[in-house]
Amino acid sequence: MSVSIPRANRGICAPLRATLLPVLAAARPRLCSLGWGLRRFGVLSVGALILGACSDGGSAPAPVEMTINVPAATVELGGNVQLSVRNARGEVSWSSGNTSVATVVSTGFVTAVGAGSSVITAQTSAQTASTTVTVPAPPAIAVAASTIAFTARAGAANPGARSIAITNSGPGTLQGLTVEEIRYAAGQPGAWLSATLSATSATTAQPSALQLSATVSALTPGVYTATVMIGASNAPNSPAQVTVTFTVTAAPTIELSAATAQFTAVAGGANPAASTIAVTSGANDPATGLAASIAYGPSGQTGWLTATLSATSTPSVLTLQATTGARPAGTHTATITLTSPDAPPRTILVTFTVSSPPRIDVSATSIAFSADLAGASPAAQIVQLTNGGGGTLNTLSTLVQYTNGAAWLSATLNTTTAPASLTLQANAAGLSAGSYLATVRVNAPGASNSPRDISVTLTVSSGPLIVVASPSLSFSSTIGASPSAQVVAISNGGGGILSGLSTTLQYTGTAGWLTATLNTSTAPATLTVQPSHTGLSAGTYTATIRVNSAVASNSPVSILVTYTVAQPATIALSATSAAFTGVSGGGNPSPEQITISNSGGGSLTSLSTSISYGSGSGWLTATLNTTTAPATLTLTATPGALPLGTYTATVSVLSPVATNSPRTIAVTLNIASPLIGLSATSTSFSRASGTGNAPAAGITVTNTGVGVLTGLNASIISFTGPAPNTGWLTASLNQASAPAVLTITANAGTTGQPRAPGVYTATIRVTSPVASNSPRDITVNFTVLVSLANNIFPQIGPGTLYNCGQCHANMTTAAAFRSATVGVSTTGGATYTLANTYSKRIVAGSATMSYLTYQLNKTPGAHGMPTGSTLPAALQILIRDWINQGASNN
Repeated sequence: MSVSIPRANRGICAPLRATLLPVLAAARPRLCSLGWGLRRFGVLSVGALILGACSDGGSAPAPVEMTINVPAATVELGGNVQLSVRNARGEVSWSSGNTSVATVVSTGFVTAVGAGSSVITAQTSAQTASTTVTVPAPPAIAVAASTIAFTARAGAANPGARSIAITNSGPGTLQGLTVEEIRYAAGQPGAWLSATLSATSATTAQPSALQLSATVSALTPGVYTATVMIGASNAPNSPAQVTVTFTVTAAPTIELSAATAQFTAVAGGANPAASTIAVTSGANDPATGLAASIAYGPSGQTGWLTATLSATSTPSVLTLQATTGARPAGTHTATITLTSPDAPPRTILVTFTVSSPPRIDVSATSIAFSADLAGASPAAQIVQLTNGGGGTLNTLSTLVQYTNGAAWLSATLNTTTAPASLTLQANAAGLSAGSYLATVRVNAPGASNSPRDISVTLTVSSGPLIVVASPSLSFSSTIGASPSAQVVAISNGGGGILSGLSTTLQYTGTAGWLTATLNTSTAPATLTVQPSHTGLSAGTYTATIRVNSAVASNSPVSILVTYTVAQPATIALSATSAAFTGVSGGGNPSPEQITISNSGGGSLTSLSTSISYGSGSGWLTATLNTTTAPATLTLTATPGALPLGTYTATVSVLSPVATNSPRTIAVTLNIASPLIGLSATSTSFSRASGTGNAPAAGITVTNTGVGVLTGLNASIISFTGPAPNTGWLTASLNQASAPAVLTITANAGTTGQPRAPGVYTATIRVTSPVASNSPRDITVNFTVLVSLANNIFPQIGPGTLYNCGQCHANMTTAAAFRSATVGVSTTGGATYTLANTYSKRIVAGSATMSYLTYQLNKTPGAHGMPTGSTLPAALQILIRDWINQGASNN
């Protein structure tokens, strides 16, 4: 850098050299020993800059350009490249222009994370260099359709084959295309699906065709699911999946256009409109012998619903009608069951909500107006009227009742049906000063709280009032100088005309130093206030200006005036404390600068500093750039080999001409280390037994201390839960330096080896050899839910000792067992009394409300199952827990 000084000023260079050169020569050994750190913060450059500016000609050599070792790079997705710089002057920081393509850490290590390009920039305080990293996109499997559905009737012909195009959604050619496997849903038969590819490679222009064929011959009615896994040897998204469903239909079923119906009405009001539901068959043949029955809910209200079928075979229309009558406000429920000898029954939940009558709600229950005597009437105010109850709030009307005064208020509705706006207008004409009260009564026939009252007040004020813009004024100056004048606005805060304005002065102590001048005697007016320093010594002086008017009821009004005359030369600091933070074994922290100024009068000269240590010694320097204010004090901390801890020192700023010398600055130096920071110290998972991994959780590991957090490691140190309680948890860090992501995965086992249901816990320990708070622990909770398919049905399915299918032909699969039990009504009777009490086989979420619980326990009054034997207690507990967990199809 070069500095040019105009020729007219070059006469100062010789004396400047004569002054600075001996100083710099004497300081040179110490300055050089401090090395680059002091050069960086300007201690050496100040003298060089001044002497360079005083040269008679020439210029400094051009700076060397900083460059990056790799001008440009192409990095495969997931790959890395190490960048470095040449000719850097100072600390280098790195940044990525597009972090979704490439990330870079403080060492210049670049990771490719997404396709595209990103500019990587290296920067010092005065230099910048950049390079471009390009990440090419890889080939990718693209499936024209991710789902395919087949439909056929049991025992009929196979459905037609289906074809799906497999293309490359990335560049190049997909290679090694193959059907890796066909995965059939747990508990379902396999081998009903075949899948072949027409070619083992694919491009955008030349796709491969996936041929799918379904075979119905060995399948019973139901829905079957399989997943075709399509792999490619060079695609990162391999394998791709195609989900295939095969619906095998059977006998007619009762199908409904809606499984619920809702009615609403106002208590004591008219009946709601009827509701209709279309009833059809889910198969080609109709369901005959249709009948509807009604079971009322727990509200205690019965007889409010009728259900009528237009025909006894499908298609038919079910008409529902709710009767309001004298029903109380509340929610009433009923269940309609449609039955047919050809099909399983279907239920419809009917809800009848009877709301309370209308209620008048107002946005404000009181309104206040104010007006000046003989002045204009106040602006109108609006109150919003809304319906806070049920039904419709209509036929609104208002009535004004006066407590004092008469006909000074009008109340106008914009409509007679809520929501409505009520406009209130007060008229002060002809009223004397005082307060007036009225009540606006809002009426609405049928509203539960009619009438509703709104209180209205009108305050009419009296004559003129003196209002000053500021009740107090403050002035300050040094000895020998008067401050600038200040102006106070005076206005009329009442009615009429504020005239006859005048002022008087009242001093506290010394008198005669203040003048107060009005520009006019009628408001609005301005009052000019001017203190004079003449004859005053240093100190604080006060006086009161009284503003008078014979026509104002609040006359006089006072203004307090304070005048501070300051002593000359006072040390003022921009800060009285400074704090440094250093890394153990690291470099020096950045210097702190504090501005020294003169808050008094005169000139603040002969500035100097001294340092006293509270702990440690020799770690602080204090340098003044000049001995006359304004000056800059530079504080530099040099930790050296100080151990971890906090160190204190006091810097004193002195001047023999300052009235407050010395002023002190408290300085602290904290030597710290990296700290392990966790975004969470616990995480939870839940998964059905035998269904594999729960969605992974990620916990971010950051450095909440100073320096660089390296050497990160994560390990699992403890397990608890049902035996075997290990092997269900994995934990891995994506890198060993912060910031890092700890990925946690919990596994509930496979269909063949399901993990025992229950609650598992583990502790993951995160460590770092450089962190002072190492180790940090993370608690993991894993709830393994009971699986119908993997825990229960293998003990009650075909071929087992407790095979339900021996007595119930429709319970050959787990899905069929659930369909036949969850939410299905029981059949009551005098013999099985508990079937009347617990009306559903299984109530999802409540084993105690499920009839099946009492059947399996063989409770008296229930039809015990299985006949001739009793399920083991452990199996009964599994079934109970499955029901309480929601009876999912898992």
